[in-house]
Amino acid sequence: MWNLAKNEVFLADEKKDKYLQAIRVWQERASHTLIDVQQLYGKLLHTTLVAPMGRAYLTSLEAMLRLAADKPFLPRRPVKSLTMELNWWKMVLERPFVGQAIPKPLKLHDPKAYSDASSGVGIAIVIGNRWRAWRLRKGWQTLDGAKDIGWAEAIGFELLALYLMQMGGSE
Repeated sequence: MWNLAKNEVFLADEKKDKYLQAIRVWQERASHTLIDVQQLYGKLLHTTLVAPMGRAYLTSLEAMLRLAADKPFLPRRPVKSLTMELNWWKMVLERPFVGQAIPKPLKLHDPKAYSDASSGVGIAIVIGNRWRAWRLRKGWQTLDGAKDIGWAEAIGFELLALYLMQMGGSE
């Protein structure tokens, strides 16, 4: 749910109740098939959109997804760490508010900064009306592909970032 007046996004009470019920049903059963794991995982993964810390509490379900993949209809017992993770999820879902603030827009500054590379010439950067260029040495490319045009483009971008930081927003 979105509350634009308060700049927040949150999980509706109906969803929280539905997900809590799914955890309770899960905990009542001793073993689970792949579809059971996928369904619970999907619900909790959806919740991480408003409770990002929850990503750290999905690892046991992710382990079960891997374990159950080879025999999807074979019921399996949950991994031991899942009990602790589901208890964390219950604690979160029982809170009155499960959500987070929507960040306000940032004021952006466009320094009109660009970088480029050419395998036959070199690397260049442009910041506003200033520019700088470097010629690549003959044989700069390696035979095994460790240094290619992608490498030169990355160096150009790194040089651009270094110059922008050195300028400190003066442009």
